[in-house]
Amino acid sequence: MTLKNQRMKFPQVALVALSCLAHGQSQVPMVRIGTVIDGVTDRKNGLRAAVVNAAQQIMGDQVAVSFPAEKQLAGDWTLQTSSRYIRTLLADEEVDVVLVLGVLGAS
Repeated sequence: MTLKNQRMKFPQVALVALSCLAHGQSQVPMVRIGTVIDGVTDRKNGLRAAVVNAAQQIMGDQVAVSFPAEKQLAGDWTLQTSSRYIRTLLADEEVDVVLVLGVLGAS
């Protein structure tokens, strides 16, 4: 192997090594949160927004927090619907944490 071939291999190996290190550092654990609220009101939506902001601030850049829109459920002010939504999110493999906001859901 000539010196020229060795020099050409070093940048390739370094690039692969740096790529692996960067990939490892960019892999932040993802937590997907679903929420259930009793019903739709401006006040409850404000509470949900406050919870989303707090979760993102607390986790910082150590954990990626996701609140998928389709996992944010609002009931119709009945215990039956809130309970059904909670069971739905608990059974959902795409949800890591279920957050219940409201009196009915907490029952």
